[in-house]
Amino acid sequence: MIGRFALAVRLWPLLILTVLALPASASKGPSDALGRLLRALPGPGQIVDMKTLGITVGSLEKPPAQIEGGFNFRTPADLDRRSTDSGELKGKFPGLHLNVPLHVVPDDVSFLFLSDQPEEIRDDRLREDQTRGATGVYARSSLPGKAPVRLMLDHTDGADRPLTLWLLWVPRQDGVVMVRKRGLFSHKDSVHAARRAFEQNLETPVEPRVGVRAGAPHPLFQIAMKPHETAVAQMEFVSTVPGELVSVVTEASAPMPAGLAEIDALPVLHSIVWKEEAERLKKFIDPALLPRRYKRIMEAYQHARGHFHYPDRMATVTYNVPRWSAHPVRAYTLYESVPGWDQTIRDPKKRRTDNRGKYGAVVGMRVKIQALPPGCDRMALIVLNPYNTFGGRHLVTNVKDAANEVLFLPGGRHGLLPKEKAAVLWLGNVKKGDVITMTTEPMANISVYLWYLLLPIPKETA
Repeated sequence: MIGRFALAVRLWPLLILTVLALPASASKGPSDALGRLLRALPGPGQIVDMKTLGITVGSLEKPPAQIEGGFNFRTPADLDRRSTDSGELKGKFPGLHLNVPLHVVPDDVSFLFLSDQPEEIRDDRLREDQTRGATGVYARSSLPGKAPVRLMLDHTDGADRPLTLWLLWVPRQDGVVMVRKRGLFSHKDSVHAARRAFEQNLETPVEPRVGVRAGAPHPLFQIAMKPHETAVAQMEFVSTVPGELVSVVTEASAPMPAGLAEIDALPVLHSIVWKEEAERLKKFIDPALLPRRYKRIMEAYQHARGHFHYPDRMATVTYNVPRWSAHPVRAYTLYESVPGWDQTIRDPKKRRTDNRGKYGAVVGMRVKIQALPPGCDRMALIVLNPYNTFGGRHLVTNVKDAANEVLFLPGGRHGLLPKEKAAVLWLGNVKKGDVITMTTEPMANISVYLWYLLLPIPKETA
C-alpha cells in the first residue's frame, strides 16, 4: 500500500506563487491564450492532456517545459500550509487562490467515522500496551444520538490468514438504528475494492430499522477478510440513542465481543506517527526541497482514524473580473484536510488528527459571480490533475437550471483521472449574481490534490 500514500501525500499544497506566460491582451476581448484554451476544450467529463489545453503546473525549482503563450503556473515548492489566500503571499499574484479555506457545512451528516490506521493488518503491528499482533481495536469513538454518521473502513489483511473485521455500534440506551447507505467490497486490488464499495454507497438501500439494546453490540459490518485482500466499507446510519462506534479485528474463529467490557479488554493498535518511520517518509517528501513540509509531516499520523464532526465542508470564492485582461482565468485549490479527534490516543493533547485525503468527506466550493468581462455569457469549470491518479465524483450546478455530474472510476465511462490530465466538469450560461457550486467526493485509496480553473467564455466563442 506504499503507492496509496504516494498518492495521498500529493494532496497537500506545495505552492502559491504563479507565473502566467500570457501574451498581452487587448482590452476589448480575451487573450489569444484563452481563446486557444477554449477552442481545445473537450466535452464535459472527457479527459484531455493538460498540455493540449496549453497548461502546465510545476515548481520553480523543478519546472516542466514551458508552453509558449500558454498558462504556465510556477510556484516555489516549500510554502507548505502558508500557501493560502491569507498567507504570506496574499494578493501578490492575480487569479491564483490556492488552499482556499474550507468551512463547516451543517448538512445532513453530523459525523464521519474513519478506520484507516494502521492500514495494513499484520502480526508485527505495535499495540499501545507494547505487545504486537494483528487483532484488537483499530478505531473507536463516542457519538451522540440522532446524529447521522457516515463511515469508512479501509484495511488490508497482511497477516497471511483469514481474519474478521467488525464495525460495532454499542448503544448506551435502548433505541433504533436506521441504515441510509451501504457499500462493501474486498479485493486484492485495493483500487477495485474502493470502486465497488464507492458505487454501492451511491445507491439507496432498502433495510428495515433495527432495534438495539443498551450495552449490546450491534454489528453494522462483519467482514470476512481474506489474506492479502483489502476491504473497503462505506455506510451512513442514524441511531436514536448515543453510543460507542468501534472497529475491531478478531481471529476468524473468534466470536463477536459481547459488550463494552470485552471491548475495553482488547489491545488498542498503535497509531503510527511519521517520525517513527522517517526514512520511509523521505521516499515521498524530499527534506532538502521541502524542509518545512517534511518537519511538519514528521509529527503527523500516517493515516486517519476516529471521528470528524461536520466532515462536509465548502469554500466560498468570488469571481470579480469586470474587463478582459491577461488574467481572466481563476485557479483554485481546496484546503488540504478535515480536522478530527482520535479517542484511542491516551494523551488528550495528541488526539487531534487530520483526514488528509478527505476520504468519506464531501467538500467543494461556491463561486459567487460578482462581475463578468464584457460579452461573457458562459463559463467553464475544469479540473486539473498535476500530481497523480484521482478517482471519485464531481457535481457542479448553478443551483437553478443546470447541473453536471462526472464520475472518475476505474472501468467507468470516463475512467480514472490520470496525472497531468484535465477534464471539463461544467459548461453553462452565467450572469452577474449567479452562484456556481462544485462538490467532490474521492474514492478510497486513490485521491490527490486537484486544481480547478474557472474560465470566462465570450459570446462569439463557438
